[in-house]
Amino acid sequence: MLDAFSPVFDDGRGRRLLDFGCGAGQFLEIAHERGFECYGVDLSQDAIDRAREAPSGANAYHGSPLDSPQIAAGGFDVITLWSVLAHLPRPVEDLTMLRGLLAPDGVLLILTVNANSLYLKARREAWNGFTPNHLKFFSPTTLPVLVDRAGFAAITMPPMTPDSVAAGRAGLSARQERRVRRATERGNTGNMLRALAYADPTSRA
Repeated sequence: MLDAFSPVFDDGRGRRLLDFGCGAGQFLEIAHERGFECYGVDLSQDAIDRAREAPSGANAYHGSPLDSPQIAAGGFDVITLWSVLAHLPRPVEDLTMLRGLLAPDGVLLILTVNANSLYLKARREAWNGFTPNHLKFFSPTTLPVLVDRAGFAAITMPPMTPDSVAAGRAGLSARQERRVRRATERGNTGNMLRALAYADPTSRA
C-alpha cells in the first residue's frame, strides 16, 4: 500500500507523520521503520495503550488531535486516514482541522470505501461497505468536493485494484487479471478509493 503512494512514504527521515485513527499502532510501526517521526490519535483508550507498547507509539494519544499540545502545534508533512473517513459524522470539519495541522507542503492520505465501486453496483444492499459504523460514503466525484471545502489545494486519486489482484492472490489467469485492472481503472471503480490531498498545489508528487 505504501509503495503505491511513492514517493510520499519512501523516506521518512526528518519528516513528521500523524496517523488519524491510529488504532493499536500497526501503521505507526511501519512508518517508524521508514524513518518518520510518528504521532497518532484514536478514540479508543485501549487501542492507544496497545500502541504505546512499541517505540513507534510513544507519541500516540487518546482523543482529538487538538487535545495534545505536541500534535496541535501542527507542522506535519504527512497525515493519514486509513479507512477512517467513512466513520466521521462531520468530515468537512475534521478535514479542515487536519488541513490546519499540515506543513505548507504537507499531504493528506485518504483510504476509504468507494461509492463508485463496481462491487457495490453488483451487490447493492449486500455490499460489504454497508456497515453500522460507516456514516459517509464518497466517490471520485464527491471526494474532491469534500477536500476543496476543507481548504485543500489539489487532489490526486489513482485507481486501486483489489488487494488480492495487486498481491497476486486472486487466482486469476493473466487475461482475467488484465480485465479486472482495466475495469477498475475505467472510472476509478475499485472497491476502495485512495487519494492524496495537497495543502499546496505545487507540492504534488
